[in-house]
Amino acid sequence: MVWQRAMTLTREVYELARRLPVEERFALASQMRRAAVSVPANIAEGHASAYGRTFVRHLSIAHASLMELECHLSIAIDVGYLDPGDAATARAASDEVSRMLRAMRRTLRDGLARRSTLDAPPQHTARRNRSQS
Repeated sequence: MVWQRAMTLTREVYELARRLPVEERFALASQMRRAAVSVPANIAEGHASAYGRTFVRHLSIAHASLMELECHLSIAIDVGYLDPGDAATARAASDEVSRMLRAMRRTLRDGLARRSTLDAPPQHTARRNRSQS
């Protein structure tokens, strides 16, 4: 579900990038597209991994790319390249993807922590009295 939503966001960003001035085609527009593409790509790459920790790491990278995209959208609005209303859909989608990524990371980390606790050898509870040494 988060990958699908990230793909929708990517399409929205591509549409917004087309609206930027021609002189920004290889600068801000390119950076917006790359940051957007990185989000679903990292989700997919992490999901393909057989290791939970790798998936969590890729979800973190996807989230960082999402924050980079947010910055690019803010810049495009601030310099007058995009109307805030035109970017509202992409920003709302970005917020939604961000919440979904945070929830997934938290769920995976909690599952990994429980699994490592279950796999850990039992701790000895008896302690030697240090004053007797």
